[in-house]
Amino acid sequence: MSKDNKTEEVHKGMPTLALVAPHSYNFVVSKEKHKITIPRKGTFKELDRDFFSKDTGDFEIANLEQGIINLSVITKVLFGVSKYPNMESNQIFCPISLTINKDTVDILGQVVTMQEEDITTQAN
Repeated sequence: MSKDNKTEEVHKGMPTLALVAPHSYNFVVSKEKHKITIPRKGTFKELDRDFFSKDTGDFEIANLEQGIINLSVITKVLFGVSKYPNMESNQIFCPISLTINKDTVDILGQVVTMQEEDITTQAN
């Protein structure tokens, strides 16, 4: 997206699952794989009664009847169930797979540590 795009807005908070810019990066992949299990659907208030209000609404990560997986709510659900990965500011969690179960979603992934050198070197 170009900076000239008038639809851009500045937000403060955690973005949803994202792709990085298509550049060549130096990084280290943890050998350890992490499995995080979260509810497939529910209300945010049920996840954390102290943080979320009734007005925060509900979520459904996977609606198999409609063939939809809603990636945009996963970050919020991870915080709601206190399972957001604890990482340093130069680390990212890279999901490898999502397993949709009857009542839960399993996220399998690895922590990747980004190296500062060559961070903006474009790939050929």
